[in-house]
Amino acid sequence: MYNLHCHSTHSHDGKSTVFEMCEQAIKDNLQGLAITDHVDLTLYEQRNIFNEISLSISETLKAKEIYKDKLNVLVGLEMGEATLRPDLEKEILSIGNVDFVLASRHFITAFGYESDFGYSDIPLWSNAKIGAFIEEYYSQLYQMVDSTDFDSLSHLTLPLRYINAIYKKDYDITKHDKIIESVLSLLAKKEKALEINTSNYNSHGLFMPDEYYVKMFLSLGGKYFTVGSDSHVNTKMTNGLKEGYEFLKSLGVKDFYYYEKRKPKKFKLQ
Repeated sequence: MYNLHCHSTHSHDGKSTVFEMCEQAIKDNLQGLAITDHVDLTLYEQRNIFNEISLSISETLKAKEIYKDKLNVLVGLEMGEATLRPDLEKEILSIGNVDFVLASRHFITAFGYESDFGYSDIPLWSNAKIGAFIEEYYSQLYQMVDSTDFDSLSHLTLPLRYINAIYKKDYDITKHDKIIESVLSLLAKKEKALEINTSNYNSHGLFMPDEYYVKMFLSLGGKYFTVGSDSHVNTKMTNGLKEGYEFLKSLGVKDFYYYEKRKPKKFKLQ
């Protein structure tokens, strides 16, 4: 298996070094691992992200050489909010040697302020406010798919981790199927991948996205999927990973891919 989403100490919330992540991946018998440290462009200057990502890429390239006979180590990025700072997106990608780019959104411009919705006051929100938030989230996700440079769209249904899984709002996101379908249709048209994020599988039995939206993507002609545990510590390297691949197989997906030098490469599950 390949784990195509994990974070090292070069992410603000990472707990394990690049080398610790690779050593754990080998112990877990993974075929390959992408180090996809955070590039949250709204925090570019505050977190000195250019330097952190330069170090992440440098260390990952060293790990690629050190572990080349045991593990296919890939240089990745999780590019967040690229539509807000396209100049900085290009600056980061100009560092070079990147195999794989995840596109994600953690901050949302809505209600007159920028909010990292992992730290917002969702428990106090009405259904109407949640609905407005969801519409804005997918509107900005559509813009990101339409105009930024990436390979796979990360955790499509991330807001539900907070709204339903953590805060138990029991919100019906299918009310927003029209705009979600537009995102997935554009993703399929551009031949980009959809990530199955397994980070919440052990805690909430949740894949992001779930079966409903994976089937929607397939019905729209989507071909490529990537699977990642979104682990921020080496001990959670394989959290839900096997189950994520089995989930895709159960939905009729037969071909699996990793990305090298920004191109999809087919591999066989071991």
